[in-house]
Amino acid sequence: MVMKPIAVYIVDLDSMHQYDAEFETIGPMYFGNEYKANKHYIMTLVGNLLVHYVFHKQYPHRPLPEYSFNENGKPFFEQYPDFQFNISDSKLRVVAAFDTEDVGADVEYLRTHRMELMQRFFSNAERHYVENQENDELRGRAFTMLWSMKEALVKCLGTGIAKDFTNYSVDVENELVSPADSGLMVSGTVVDDDCFVTLCRRGEKPAFDFRKVTMEEILDTLKLDKQ
Repeated sequence: MVMKPIAVYIVDLDSMHQYDAEFETIGPMYFGNEYKANKHYIMTLVGNLLVHYVFHKQYPHRPLPEYSFNENGKPFFEQYPDFQFNISDSKLRVVAAFDTEDVGADVEYLRTHRMELMQRFFSNAERHYVENQENDELRGRAFTMLWSMKEALVKCLGTGIAKDFTNYSVDVENELVSPADSGLMVSGTVVDDDCFVTLCRRGEKPAFDFRKVTMEEILDTLKLDKQ
């Protein structure tokens, strides 16, 4: 069966502050006077710009819409129900996934496995999967992929760690979600050997259609730095 691909856009920054001059102008457009040139705001801003870049590509003659948010803070465009997206960032990499239905995306760089997090958030089967790996490196990779898949899952649901992280169990090797009647499907892949990107959607296992884009392309398309 051919899986329907999901467009996953990737932005890599060379440094945290390489676009400070542009962001000093653009940041207040998104965050008002709250904007600060720190990692949280910069990476969030890049994610927002990436979403608007893709929206502009899809609807070049329509004004950029404002975000609406569900009760858990997940952003969406109320007037465009078939333009669904999800954003994630790690280190200096931002990814955003786009689909016509609810989608969850996550990016994680390789972590060491953490027993306290596994005890709190993982099912018995998930913990056994990590613990049964042959060495610490493999346990770290298993933990990272599993954590990322669960992040994508709760982001697809629009809830979060506090609500649904423990209500679902993921079989990493077979990319299956329990309980099966949830209809949730997950996929994960490795990028650059130490970076994991995962997707979640309902009904059909997601396939990746990676598309790299630069900040120069985003700024030139949106021309927000020239306003």
